[in-house]
Amino acid sequence: MRFFTPYVVPTLALGLLATQVAAAPNDNNIKHPTYKSLLKRDPITQSEILRRADPASQAQVWVDRVEAYRTSHADKLSPEQSAVLDSAVTSLKSGDKSGLQRLKQDAISAFGFDEAKAIATTLDGNTAKRPLLFAKRQDLPQCECATVDSWCADGFACLKKSKACHPVPDDCGWWNAELCDGLCYPA
Repeated sequence: MRFFTPYVVPTLALGLLATQVAAAPNDNNIKHPTYKSLLKRDPITQSEILRRADPASQAQVWVDRVEAYRTSHADKLSPEQSAVLDSAVTSLKSGDKSGLQRLKQDAISAFGFDEAKAIATTLDGNTAKRPLLFAKRQDLPQCECATVDSWCADGFACLKKSKACHPVPDDCGWWNAELCDGLCYPA
């Protein structure tokens, strides 16, 4: 698997010019990261580290994410929401992805789209759109969504257009386990 050092498209973000994003550091915890250690890093570095981690560690990070969400919202969860979180943990621990689309629909029904997306696709709950990144060897932005499991905002669809973006492995969809192969376009 080949990784490219991402570069941020020059844009103004909070009044600051965005600069090059550092690739994940080479430390001993990349293969076995923990949820808490990843929270100390920016979302792009989190993704880089998670892509390099072994599958068991990836699953444990997401189990810990779901359990942290459950703990921080314990007094506010409905029985339906608790059942969705239970199903998510069961799916993660078993490695069974066959029911993810059903789980996605159940999560959206129980939590609403934005909250379901925050739980299933981010470690910190921040679903703000990332700036488009450019791969070092191409002038194409990195893809931002999975055509098989888009999570694009309401009114948008993940579309795969010829040579529109550079695919990114394991950074989209539920638990960031799908290939990013498209861009979110107005539906």
